[in-house]
Amino acid sequence: MKIILTGAQGTGKTTVLNEFKNSDFEIVTEVVRNLAKKGVKINEDGDEKDQTKIFNEYKKIFSSKEHFISDRGLIDVVAYTVYLARHGKVSEEFANKQIKQLHKFILTNPDIFYCYFPIEFDVVVDDVRDPDEDFRSEISDIILSLLGALGLGFVVVRGSVEERIEKVKDWFTKTDYVEALNKTYKEYESFTGEVAFFMEQVTGHTICDFGVALQKGTWYI
Repeated sequence: MKIILTGAQGTGKTTVLNEFKNSDFEIVTEVVRNLAKKGVKINEDGDEKDQTKIFNEYKKIFSSKEHFISDRGLIDVVAYTVYLARHGKVSEEFANKQIKQLHKFILTNPDIFYCYFPIEFDVVVDDVRDPDEDFRSEISDIILSLLGALGLGFVVVRGSVEERIEKVKDWFTKTDYVEALNKTYKEYESFTGEVAFFMEQVTGHTICDFGVALQKGTWYI
């Protein structure tokens, strides 16, 4: 499963993300911050060169992982690019090209799920976040517009930090992916209830655990 927590800066995405550090998900965070430390311009200072670097970095990371949860995604990068185009800092041609690249990525990665975090409290300013609330609000609106325009299914995560965490966890149990797994397990419950399985390390194939058979004989299982 692949999860993107999307929304403007300072909406609680990373706080929720941190709750999953001990889960089976690979955590993707600090991508933009790390690039900023290397001199990549971000937020309202971005340009075509730097937006391309950020886009490509996220694409590379997401393409290399099977199960992850990230506190930003390509849709966030494109939202900032659209903002920059609106304000004359990058060309509309560049923004449209990046939107098309995002659409292509979405089509080839249909197993990514999106959680949208609206603005509900003031931003906590640091060395990366922009304190301009108008900028923050416009980014949030662009992200929401992109989610709709690209036809992406998503859940809106509202409330206190605790409520947001529970909302995301609860939503995980209701996705098509999880429901399909539950249906499969239910159909084969009588079989899987008698035999233990494990994942073969090299190929990833599901294989019966014959430990009991080796100890007590195949008749036992």
